[in-house]
Amino acid sequence: MLRTLLELDGHEVIEAEDGDVAWERIQTTLPAVVVADIQMPGLDGLQLCRKVRESKRLTDTRVIVYTAGMATPEEARKAGCDQYFLKTDPLPRLREAVRKFTSGRTH
Repeated sequence: MLRTLLELDGHEVIEAEDGDVAWERIQTTLPAVVVADIQMPGLDGLQLCRKVRESKRLTDTRVIVYTAGMATPEEARKAGCDQYFLKTDPLPRLREAVRKFTSGRTH
């Protein structure tokens, strides 16, 4: 559902089946925004966020943690995420964050 909503907002969405594949695709596509779940096979969302933050090629990439509560907002911030949402939060808030982070950039 999130993919469909973001595509309706005009964003190109690239999905990955696990954190390791996500990291490979992030390095290749250099996205404006990464929406990462905390609980993923391979790299988890916090590890993925740390890798994005450590990469000199991804300094403009924003990371949104989207979780069922597997990490606290403080843990996510320490990992370097730009925004934290629970899966129970209203989706318009997450969509607005993506719009804000992609404003002026090619999606």
